Amino acid sequence: TYVNLYSQYFKDSLNGIAVGGTTYPGTVICRTTDGGTNWVPLPAIAGFSAEIVMGYDNRIILSGGGGDIFLSTDFGDSWVSVNKHPREEVDAVNIINNNIYACGRSGIFFKSTDDGANFDLSYITAGNKSLWSKALQFLSENLGFAVSQHGQALKTTNAGSSWTQVIRDTTTISCSNQALYFINENIGFVVGYVASNVDIIYKTTDGGQSWSNVQNLAYQNLNCVGFADDMHGAAGGNNSAMLFTTDQ
Repeated sequence: TYVNLYSQYFKDSLNGIAVGGTTYPGTVICRTTDGGTNWVPLPAIAGFSAEIVMGYDNRIILSGGGGDIFLSTDFGDSWVSVNKHPREEVDAVNIINNNIYACGRSGIFFKSTDDGANFDLSYITAGNKSLWSKALQFLSENLGFAVSQHGQALKTTNAGSSWTQVIRDTTTISCSNQALYFINENIGFVVGYVASNVDIIYKTTDGGQSWSNVQNLAYQNLNCVGFADDMHGAAGGNNSAMLFTTDQ
């Protein structure tokens, strides 16, 4: 799986947990029930590398990069965050009415429903991965989109409680989606790069169910995109690269 494992905990001679991680896919948790002969990956809970796991019977504490600490009371079937504000980089903020949304490194996702007086922490996780989230946009209090490293794009319809992949991730390190802009709930654009100085622009007209794309229009990594109205938009990237459209 091309990941590093850093720590393990066995509650008895047969049942154990091993943890580790890398930038792809993030937190790695594997479990064995036959003394280590076979291991089964558990769904990723975040995007940081897990460095320490300790436990007593079914109760497990896991910690890692950024000061994250998670607790499981059912031997890894489910996890809850113990510390609510890990020290991770925040890369994007979006405001809809009184709601504030933010995302960043390790897939962190902050949400406030009271103008920032209080924030709840969770992680943007889909496809058993939690990747570095680069940008997000909410079109209503419940409907939102986010883009991540490894070419991933995601969608939520429940204010970030759960996410689904609308553009699948790859294992390519040099591939990343960097920004997005939705004109409405159906028409949206995602920009990024598939390799160094090989840009890509995705477009959807059905809310992310399907996508078309064009590549290498600027010969630079694209990092931002926006629209003034339904027809006039621009994207920008490295070395002052700029692209402009008047026909959506």
